[in-house]
Amino acid sequence: MSEEKFTPGPWRVGISAASKYSMMNYYVFAERKFDPGHPFAPELFICRTDSTIVERDVDERRANAALIAAAPDMYGLLERMHTELRRVEFSNLSDASKCANMILNIETVLKKARGEE
Repeated sequence: MSEEKFTPGPWRVGISAASKYSMMNYYVFAERKFDPGHPFAPELFICRTDSTIVERDVDERRANAALIAAAPDMYGLLERMHTELRRVEFSNLSDASKCANMILNIETVLKKARGEE
């Protein structure tokens, strides 16, 4: 499998207060280990889930930010599942077929997450 190129986790959600001119925004940050080259940047900005569409619900933006922040953890879990499923030996053809299908689906999602599809 290819090496991931994304910013490693953990990622977390932060918020900015709503103002007269903007709605509440949700940010996703990666925690950064101390880097002498960036002593004033303890966090690395990943994305913002604000919207200029008034109908966009605040709860939806918060949920989008939470999903994005969970991405490195989900990626890691899928990678471990993929490794373990490839090691399993099945005595019954039906189970082996289901396992092979899961492995292919996991590989597809991991490739998508790495930008390979």
